[in-house]
Amino acid sequence: MEKIKIGVVGAGAVGCTVAALLAKAGYDVELAKIYKSQFNLTNNVALTINGEFGDHNVLVNTCKGIDKFSSLKDFIFIFSRANDAKKSSSIALKYLTPNGKIVTLQNVFTLDEVLEVVPRDKLLGLIIGWSPTKNDYNNISILSNGINVIGPFCPNLDSSLILLKQVLSNITPTYITNNLVGLAISRLIINSAISSLGCITGARLGNLMEIKNVKKLFEGLFKEDMAIAKARGIKITPYCKEFDYYELMKPGFASFLQRRRKLSQLGRQNPYVVSSTLRNIENNKQTEIDYTIGYFIKQGKKLNIKTPLNSRLYEMISDIESHEIGIFPDNAMDYYLRKPHKYINKEIDYVN
Repeated sequence: MEKIKIGVVGAGAVGCTVAALLAKAGYDVELAKIYKSQFNLTNNVALTINGEFGDHNVLVNTCKGIDKFSSLKDFIFIFSRANDAKKSSSIALKYLTPNGKIVTLQNVFTLDEVLEVVPRDKLLGLIIGWSPTKNDYNNISILSNGINVIGPFCPNLDSSLILLKQVLSNITPTYITNNLVGLAISRLIINSAISSLGCITGARLGNLMEIKNVKKLFEGLFKEDMAIAKARGIKITPYCKEFDYYELMKPGFASFLQRRRKLSQLGRQNPYVVSSTLRNIENNKQTEIDYTIGYFIKQGKKLNIKTPLNSRLYEMISDIESHEIGIFPDNAMDYYLRKPHKYINKEIDYVN
């Protein structure tokens, strides 16, 4: 039986991890680099994976660009940056076998754009529950373990979804959902809060939860983001099964205590997680705030729902990018973050 052919687009931490572990499992894997990096790609690269998935050293076939794939693929994983997902998916579509599928690292903010170029029956979504980080261009550490969740964007399921589950189960347990958008929103809510607050304070997640006013900011962001989801008719699934937003955000002192416990637990379980936005700024790369907190700001404007906390954080991160303000723990005590109702009339159209 011919090996399943897999293309991986994007040589970041996620792309390298998936490519290495699937190649080690025996699949025909080709990794396409699409950004400038220290990679000096010829025909292969030696990747080292360590941490929660164990220690692995794997030689992976490589190419310089999607259009340099050496064969048609059964699955092509799109791990490009959010602002390049549409373009990458459009190019990758040309390199699929007749029954092949594009698999996007599903963030709800890129879905509409990707669906402009990829038919629903050719697209599958992937949400990862594990956290990788790059130590060097070819060395990746898995900081926390977790599952994969996959799902379709059309009602007619086919055998490719089952096959994708089998493939990804070689990395970590993989499950199928019919509410991928609800799960993507669930992850976006928590991840955009961690990324934005971690950016303005400069703190890793464990320390972030100990900074004054941060837990209150998490709660405020949850309320704004849940209002958006409700207006769009999206049912938010629990984050990591135990983090049920609807239960946590109920009124009353008992719910308040439960929220604080869950947030503290999140920090203890993932103490070394670093804000992706902060990492981009430190590496002089463009941030993706237009696709994280910016998503909720844009949706709020469409639905006439105020998002003062998201908007103020967007402004602060933009000011950090332009070196107008610094990165300090005390940023969590910003006047407008403490009094978001005062910021509503100051909202500016930062997001195009």
